[in-house]
Amino acid sequence: PLRTGRPALWWSGLFESERQITVILFAHFLKASIVRGRIARGPLVGRATVATRIPAAIAGLLGALEHRPEPIHTREEFVGLMERLTEIKGLKLICADDIERQGELFSIVAEGMSVAELNDRLWRRHAIECRSGLHCAPLAHRSLGTSPAGTVRVSLSPYHTAEDLDFLAEAIEEVCS
Repeated sequence: PLRTGRPALWWSGLFESERQITVILFAHFLKASIVRGRIARGPLVGRATVATRIPAAIAGLLGALEHRPEPIHTREEFVGLMERLTEIKGLKLICADDIERQGELFSIVAEGMSVAELNDRLWRRHAIECRSGLHCAPLAHRSLGTSPAGTVRVSLSPYHTAEDLDFLAEAIEEVCS
């Protein structure tokens, strides 16, 4: 049978005991928890997200990590994309200094164009969906020197092909020219 909630996490082996899950949920979410058969309430009862959704999210994340898909494109193709983007005049690529430590998520800023406009052009002209702004990390952007405008964040997936990476580079080049 399908199991949900705290017992499902315990039975699936994510945690050593149901009590451990109860303590985690209570300590982190200050919502409500069952201790010795009674409901213990934290100071934020009614003001926080219902904690019972969290176990499903944790189980989903674990499942995704255990069954990670193999990328369709190669690491060399990704590095080639990054190198190609560094050659675009007026484009600032924000990524790791060491390409070997770079995940498949990076940011860009175009000279003379707001990040909102760059993001909008990528979407309207090429149906490439990105995110622009501070990405819930204003202090990181301050240290990068991209505050207050932020950047356009590009996130790749394992399902992108080498052709998709070429299309992305061509689109960015076109909207920056």
